Amino acid sequence: MNSHVRPWWMARSQAVVPRDDLVQLGSEAGAWIVPLSLIGPESVVMCFGVGGDASFDLALIERTGCRVHAFDPTPRARSFGQQTAEEHPAFVFHEVGLWSSDTELEFFEPAREGHVSYSATNLQGTSKSVRCPVKRLSTLMGELGVDRVDLLKIDVEGAEYEGLSGMLDDGIRPGVLGVEFDQPVPMRQTRKMLDRLRGEGYAVVAIRGWNYTLVRDDASRVASEPEGQA
Repeated sequence: MNSHVRPWWMARSQAVVPRDDLVQLGSEAGAWIVPLSLIGPESVVMCFGVGGDASFDLALIERTGCRVHAFDPTPRARSFGQQTAEEHPAFVFHEVGLWSSDTELEFFEPAREGHVSYSATNLQGTSKSVRCPVKRLSTLMGELGVDRVDLLKIDVEGAEYEGLSGMLDDGIRPGVLGVEFDQPVPMRQTRKMLDRLRGEGYAVVAIRGWNYTLVRDDASRVASEPEGQA
């Protein structure tokens, strides 16, 4: 299936709610669309799935003055994340993944040699794997000492359903939510999760391929912007 073609039921049932503050940040491969008026220097930003591209994270830091907590436990992402953190102090790298419990999982290698993205759900049907730590979002928030998340980005090769379920079950409701619904999965699974998010007060505000940006109805604009930003 073409990863940029959405099925008919998504085009029909997931109407996009327009906003005037949406900006696309990052490289062509790593871009996300976010409402910049909701993110500022004091915002709590957690991004899961670094891979080998932190262009979105770094652009968000530059535009808003925020700190980004970035998470990825997989082998090829770790060295990249560590190096990026050394070069950019506001990019804080954590060698752990997102799941619905605190445990260790087998992460399966990508099918194409040299690719970065390992999958805990074995999306690509490979046989070689490594064990990596994963944690519930609530656990990670406790470790960071935060009681809210203003922007949560999830690009975790099939683990998004487990991570989102744990988040919602724990009553955590980020103001801005970016999720890549990795393929292939049964379409009903993606539809069910989107319906659940809508029922929790989220509206889809942007779609780029399978990258969905959602905003909760009680999300507030930040009080001020960092110095030098228009």
